[in-house]
Amino acid sequence: MRPIKGTFIVGAGLLSIMLAVAGCGGDSDGRGGADRGDNGPSAPSSSTLAGTAAVGAAIQAGTVTATCSDGSGFTAAVTTGNDGSWSGEISNTALPCVLSVTGGTPPVTLRSYASQAGTINITPITDMVLALATGVADGSWVATPTSWPNAGAIASSQAELLTAMTNAGFALPSGSPFTTAFNIGDAWDKVLDDIQGAIDADGSVADYAALLDLVKDGNLDSFPDAPEAPPTDPELPANLDVLTD
Repeated sequence: MRPIKGTFIVGAGLLSIMLAVAGCGGDSDGRGGADRGDNGPSAPSSSTLAGTAAVGAAIQAGTVTATCSDGSGFTAAVTTGNDGSWSGEISNTALPCVLSVTGGTPPVTLRSYASQAGTINITPITDMVLALATGVADGSWVATPTSWPNAGAIASSQAELLTAMTNAGFALPSGSPFTTAFNIGDAWDKVLDDIQGAIDADGSVADYAALLDLVKDGNLDSFPDAPEAPPTDPELPANLDVLTD
């Protein structure tokens, strides 16, 4: 016996209508998901800034603050760990933000700048870049967000400073001193040690504050030379430090 075509068509049509209703997210009260405002997961309301604060040595127990363009800051207090690491949350609408580390051991005040969420280090290099970009060493510019340098001006100042340091004999690793993650003892951290070594060896630069003044005035040709590496005696084994330990 042949199937009745009309019955098949009606049945198929009914099935299509049922599937269409189900696909619209119908429920017991006859309202779809759009009517309920059910538009999927909401976006996170905060972003994370994290990095390392160091001067060669890690800055331990330092207070990190964020001064953001919308007047906000970190949602909770932020303190550096024993390895200089820190992490804090800001509102998604807060960026850009100026970051400052104060106090701690060793007790210093340094600044950095975040134009986006993610890794942001706070070191003498980031501090000098901002001093060069603003022409101000004491950080008084931070209180007036409308006068902050934009990301392009900061990138230009970073390029100028790193070129001057390269010309002074510093061996700079790849990446950005602002956003390249580093740990105490690695290549970027050694550069920070060498900055202090250069200050100690240069009689015309008394301390870091004097170097910062030199940089903010644009006197990059006078950046102190990197300290020379200690000579290696070719007759001694290359792993002498391990043997003596």
